[in-house]
Amino acid sequence: MRPAIFDPFGERLDLQAGSAAPRRRPVRNRRTVGAVLFWVLAAGLITARCAFFDPSTAFGPDAPARVASTRATSIQAASTELASDRTPVLR
Repeated sequence: MRPAIFDPFGERLDLQAGSAAPRRRPVRNRRTVGAVLFWVLAAGLITARCAFFDPSTAFGPDAPARVASTRATSIQAASTELASDRTPVLR
């Protein structure tokens, strides 16, 4: 007679010779699909980055100043747009 085997919650597991162990194939398939999906997304992001990358904004002696001025003008435009959309508040 084989010794009794228990699961982590204390229930007895009856492992008979005729019962087969659960197959691990679905787990392997999901892992493979997940890995393929990850690498497809990574390749897509890298391809999009290469396609839309503008080297003039990243390289050169005046690149930091150009990026700072671009962000400053966009922040100023956004703040003036918000100020013009405000409705008067009755107090």
